[in-house]
Amino acid sequence: MSLMHFTGREDTITGPSAALIVQNSKLGRDLEAKLSEWGVPEKIYGRMVPDNQQGYQRYLTLIISGLCMASTGADSLDDLGSETVRAFFGFYYDSARQKFRTEEIWGKRGNIAGKCLRKLATAFGTYFGDPQIIAMGRASRSAVPGSVNSADLINNIPRHLTAWMEGWNDWRGTVRATTTGAVAALQKLAAYLNHLNETGTDVSSPEFFLQRQHKPSLIEFLNERRSSRGLDAISLSVVADLSKIRQFSNHMAELLQLKVLGKPYYDLIPERQRLKLVNDLRRSGKGQPLGSAASKALPMRYYRLLQEILEEGADGWPGKHPYCQALIAGQRRYVPVLPTLFLLPYEIPERIAQFVRLDSGEGDPELFNPTTEKWEENTGPLAGYWSTSDPADPYRGCIRRTNDPRVAGLWINTNKTGKPFLVPWHNRRIHKLVTDLRIWQQTWNPTNRAITGKEYVDGANKADEGGLDSYPDIIPLMRIPDIGIPKATMRNRFWLDALFEVQNRWNETCEPEDVDHFVGLDQYGRPKKSKYGAHGMRVAGITLLIQAGVPLEVVSEFIAGHKSLLMTIYYHQLSPAQITRSLDEGAMKLVATMTSAALTEFKTLSFEQVKRRTVSTHPDALKNAMPENGGDRILWTNRALGICPWEGTRCHDGGVCIRREVKNGRDNSTYGPVEGGPDSCVLCRHFLTGPEWEDPLVGYGSLLSRRLTITSREINDAVDESHEIRVRLLTTQKGSSDFEKLKWELKECTQLINDFNAKQSLLAKCMIETKNLLTQISTMVREGMAEDEDGRKSLISQADNTVVEWLHVSEFEQVAFVQKYGRVYRGYRDKESLDTCRRMIDEVAIKSRFQPISAGRRTAAETVRAYEAAAQYLLENVSREDLHAMSHNALSLDDLGLQSDEAKKFFMAPFDPQFLKLPTSISSLREIA
Repeated sequence: MSLMHFTGREDTITGPSAALIVQNSKLGRDLEAKLSEWGVPEKIYGRMVPDNQQGYQRYLTLIISGLCMASTGADSLDDLGSETVRAFFGFYYDSARQKFRTEEIWGKRGNIAGKCLRKLATAFGTYFGDPQIIAMGRASRSAVPGSVNSADLINNIPRHLTAWMEGWNDWRGTVRATTTGAVAALQKLAAYLNHLNETGTDVSSPEFFLQRQHKPSLIEFLNERRSSRGLDAISLSVVADLSKIRQFSNHMAELLQLKVLGKPYYDLIPERQRLKLVNDLRRSGKGQPLGSAASKALPMRYYRLLQEILEEGADGWPGKHPYCQALIAGQRRYVPVLPTLFLLPYEIPERIAQFVRLDSGEGDPELFNPTTEKWEENTGPLAGYWSTSDPADPYRGCIRRTNDPRVAGLWINTNKTGKPFLVPWHNRRIHKLVTDLRIWQQTWNPTNRAITGKEYVDGANKADEGGLDSYPDIIPLMRIPDIGIPKATMRNRFWLDALFEVQNRWNETCEPEDVDHFVGLDQYGRPKKSKYGAHGMRVAGITLLIQAGVPLEVVSEFIAGHKSLLMTIYYHQLSPAQITRSLDEGAMKLVATMTSAALTEFKTLSFEQVKRRTVSTHPDALKNAMPENGGDRILWTNRALGICPWEGTRCHDGGVCIRREVKNGRDNSTYGPVEGGPDSCVLCRHFLTGPEWEDPLVGYGSLLSRRLTITSREINDAVDESHEIRVRLLTTQKGSSDFEKLKWELKECTQLINDFNAKQSLLAKCMIETKNLLTQISTMVREGMAEDEDGRKSLISQADNTVVEWLHVSEFEQVAFVQKYGRVYRGYRDKESLDTCRRMIDEVAIKSRFQPISAGRRTAAETVRAYEAAAQYLLENVSREDLHAMSHNALSLDDLGLQSDEAKKFFMAPFDPQFLKLPTSISSLREIA
């Protein structure tokens, strides 16, 4: 009986009839039993909702019934044999296109039948050990017209491309191996050569080919092909492939010695066409870095809602999702892998792909117990796995010991280059998430071996030889029963479904004017795309700090706003007394004098001399400030943190490039204003600084630390408030006056959160640039600054072992530092720090039963002097531990270990500054060290 009767179309065998054929046939029952044993139905539709399962069940039954009716004399799969099964699949298979003829045979429902056929072919091919049947099960998806299958280029090289492939492999052997292997670039080149070969051009000899020009050029060919598919001209991603092709072209010219022998050579990517392409992209706005075009971060109003949905577990939305279910030991069970995967970014802003590759720790000798907070012996079945297979590296788990025995950090075993790193952050939430999932895996999804990078890296088959060598073997934490590590397509599908649930819940409870549609649907009503990406699940400012290399334990304190930090350039800890001596105004004013002297000197030095003594955030800052390029040294002005070469008149174009335009070597690009305005000098592309401004930059970094901490507290408070309002809205009658009032409060709160986030992002950018400038300065001085013509070196020397660090101090030390810094550099005064410092001093006085300074009979000038001296007195005489306690709870002078009779004089009004005998010698942070 023809297989065309089993397609489900009109006038063919129906689904119920096909089911009867299978049930009443010995062969059919045998096939069903084996497929069930192998878990094929589960792999096809087991993770789908019931409504979707029905369609796949129907087509699977139709295909099996067709196999039963198309064969005679067979009662079992063994009776059929591999040849008959191969012929059966061959009826549906198009060998030329390497795919099943699903649309041709089944029409619109071909995608369903195609999945059934691929799973069946894989199962039957594996059973018989038949590589041809297995290959059919791996049929490729619809290819782009004119494209080349990467497998053919490796396993079945066309004769006209043989020499090209030899050259390509030779070139790939001279560059660093990558996980992608430049396969996309190779496919584009092969498609171009195929096109020319089909139109009569001999392409078999690279030497002959590269000595002549060809029409169309490779770029023209790609543009024509994209245009025929309704796409825009070449995009930024294609430019990266063109760059690889150009490198290969030059390698071939060198290999064939075309230039050495004086032979003509025509680059596969002509330089003129490449430059035009890049400039066109820049003018269109598509030439910006890829990060600038990334998906938007999830707005705060959805951020908390998504977290609540993911945390619902088996009894909530995740428990109903097909990817969170599996048939285990005959029962359907909840699989917490994907919910855990997407909850981890709420704790630490690493990439989803990095979390996917975490090692569970099942093979380690010891495991961390988050309940007891102790390391305990691993008694699991894989305990000591690594000690046996690789004694030099017995620990692979993602929870790892650090140098501090109190801290269990997170081991990120891969990044974009495959190089691992340890995050020394004792995050109890991460510990619990990881441990709970590991225990689930050991209970319901045990494994007996580790897997290699070839098994867990997406697209591993495209990697260069050796491109995955740096990826470690792992016992994966994120493994799903019958599937293994979830691939990118599965992760993206789960993310879209989760966002769709967020969208639905939001729209069900909000007012009509607040309805939001940020998830797009396909023709079947399934989530297809979203404006928010999974990688945007952190506050922007905090993410910037992480990306800039600020230690995560420091960033976490900025997030929580719990601790106070000062920026420093020293490894060792400074005591409060040392800090206060470093704050001597005389010393800071001397630095200001020294910077003025340096500026005067710079105005007389040559370009090369100034270059050796300055750093900047933009490579052309100094060049553009020189007279030969339109600058004027008369305009060079000393600012608190460095030099403004334009006397403060170029803030309007000191920002990022809006439109790039370079003509005849001259930059005619358009630049936007400095982000944050005239006070954000470190973000200005014109700004210059150097070692003479090191101390002011350190002070500025501490001011930013304070402001970032306070802003984070404000964000956290506002987020908590918005959450409380949402809870109250759910219990308030819609349309009532209370409901409308709460709605208005929620809008105000949301706007406040957005404002705080923008402020936090700006502060983070300023901190990053300040850190970068200090690092450049440190490197410059450590490597030794070149002497000028008179044999002089820089005005300030530097210790050899300096880096940018963040020193944990009491809040009182922080605010005292910041407000004293503001007295010297008036543009950076901070009212919040001043008010906090005075409040703490008054609280000490009140607790000691003295009159607070603010209530005394003093003039304004006397009050200022009294607070300054009181702050210095406390810093000089109180330990950091007591200052921490003082910052959180009002302590008396007796509590702080100070004598009451001295304190009585100290808080008398009018205040006598002679009491403290203030230091008159000039000291600095550098001298203290």
